[in-house]
Amino acid sequence: MVWHSLFVKCGWQHLTPNPSEYSPADRWTRSRKRLERIARKSFDSLVVLVAWFIWLERNAQTFNRHQRTADLLVKDITEEISDWVQARFSLLAPITLALGPPSGRDVVPM
Repeated sequence: MVWHSLFVKCGWQHLTPNPSEYSPADRWTRSRKRLERIARKSFDSLVVLVAWFIWLERNAQTFNRHQRTADLLVKDITEEISDWVQARFSLLAPITLALGPPSGRDVVPM
């Protein structure tokens, strides 16, 4: 759900991973090869960020018995992407254009 929601917003719905196929690393490399070379670094950054957020969420569920909805997790990831771009991490800039500003926050150009 999280992967699909973000990939649809980026226009990469055809890259949504199928959990029954291969390992996560295999799915990642297969998906990135289907993109134009110029988009691969942005895709890689998004994959790492989403995987990190999912890992953090699973830890929170396991150790703190705290659970968020997939929609809230997507919102938090979108906000994190916006924060990274404002901190001048330019690889995620094309993704912020696709996702739009996070709800309830204004993106201030620098």
